[in-house]
Amino acid sequence: MRWIANPLLVGSIPTLASKKDLTLINKFCILKKIGGYMSNKEYQKSVWYKIERYFDRHNHLMEFIRTLLALVTITLQLIILSRIV
Repeated sequence: MRWIANPLLVGSIPTLASKKDLTLINKFCILKKIGGYMSNKEYQKSVWYKIERYFDRHNHLMEFIRTLLALVTITLQLIILSRIV
Protein backbone atom coordinates (compact mmCIF):
# COMPACT_ATOMS: atom_id res chain seq x y z
CA MET A 1 0.00 0.00 0.00
CA ARG A 2 1.22 3.46 -0.91
CA TRP A 3 -0.09 6.92 -0.30
CA ILE A 4 -1.17 8.68 -3.48
CA ALA A 5 -3.04 11.88 -4.26
CA ASN A 6 -5.68 12.25 -6.93
CA PRO A 7 -3.74 13.56 -9.97
CA LEU A 8 -6.80 15.43 -11.28
CA LEU A 9 -7.41 17.52 -8.16
CA VAL A 10 -5.01 20.22 -7.02
CA GLY A 11 -4.38 19.97 -3.29
CA SER A 12 -6.13 16.61 -2.95
CA ILE A 13 -5.55 14.62 0.22
CA PRO A 14 -3.39 11.50 -0.30
CA THR A 15 -5.19 8.19 0.23
CA LEU A 16 -4.03 4.61 0.54
CA ALA A 17 -3.79 2.71 -2.76
CA SER A 18 -2.79 -0.87 -3.39
CA LYS A 19 -0.25 -1.91 -6.00
CA LYS A 20 -3.16 -3.00 -8.22
CA ASP A 21 -4.71 0.48 -7.98
CA LEU A 22 -1.39 2.08 -8.89
CA THR A 23 -0.99 -0.09 -11.98
CA LEU A 24 -4.55 0.75 -13.04
CA ILE A 25 -3.85 4.46 -12.61
CA ASN A 26 -0.64 4.19 -14.65
CA LYS A 27 -2.19 1.90 -17.26
CA PHE A 28 -5.23 3.99 -18.13
CA CYS A 29 -3.80 7.47 -17.44
CA ILE A 30 -7.09 9.34 -17.53
CA LEU A 31 -6.81 12.87 -18.91
CA LYS A 32 -9.39 15.65 -18.57
CA LYS A 33 -10.86 17.29 -21.63
CA ILE A 34 -13.85 19.50 -22.29
CA GLY A 35 -16.96 17.42 -21.94
CA GLY A 36 -15.42 14.44 -20.12
CA TYR A 37 -12.36 12.22 -19.94
CA MET A 38 -10.21 10.63 -22.62
CA SER A 39 -7.78 7.71 -22.49
CA ASN A 40 -4.10 8.01 -23.31
CA LYS A 41 -4.63 6.54 -26.81
CA GLU A 42 -7.42 8.99 -27.58
CA TYR A 43 -5.23 11.88 -26.36
CA GLN A 44 -2.39 10.79 -28.64
CA LYS A 45 -4.76 10.93 -31.61
CA SER A 46 -6.06 14.40 -30.72
CA VAL A 47 -5.06 17.68 -32.34
CA TRP A 48 -3.74 19.05 -29.04
CA TYR A 49 -1.26 16.18 -28.78
CA LYS A 50 0.02 16.86 -32.31
CA ILE A 51 0.40 20.57 -31.59
CA GLU A 52 2.23 19.83 -28.33
CA ARG A 53 4.58 17.37 -30.05
CA TYR A 54 5.29 19.91 -32.84
CA PHE A 55 6.33 22.54 -30.30
CA ASP A 56 8.39 19.97 -28.37
CA ARG A 57 10.30 19.05 -31.54
CA HIS A 58 10.99 22.68 -32.45
CA ASN A 59 11.71 23.99 -28.94
CA HIS A 60 15.43 24.67 -29.49
CA LEU A 61 14.81 26.45 -32.78
CA MET A 62 12.20 28.69 -31.16
CA GLU A 63 14.63 29.54 -28.32
CA PHE A 64 17.34 30.38 -30.86
CA ILE A 65 15.01 32.67 -32.82
CA ARG A 66 13.90 34.35 -29.59
CA THR A 67 17.55 34.99 -28.65
CA LEU A 68 18.34 36.39 -32.10
CA LEU A 69 15.35 38.72 -31.96
CA ALA A 70 16.46 39.99 -28.56
CA LEU A 71 19.98 40.69 -29.89
CA VAL A 72 18.58 42.47 -32.95
CA THR A 73 16.33 44.58 -30.72
CA ILE A 74 19.22 45.61 -28.46
CA THR A 75 21.40 46.40 -31.49
CA LEU A 76 18.69 48.59 -33.02
CA GLN A 77 18.17 50.37 -29.71
CA LEU A 78 21.88 51.13 -29.47
CA ILE A 79 21.92 52.42 -33.07
CA ILE A 80 18.94 54.68 -32.37
CA LEU A 81 20.50 56.01 -29.15
CA SER A 82 23.82 56.69 -30.89
CA ARG A 83 22.04 58.74 -33.58
CA ILE A 84 20.12 60.77 -31.00
CA VAL A 85 23.17 61.62 -28.90
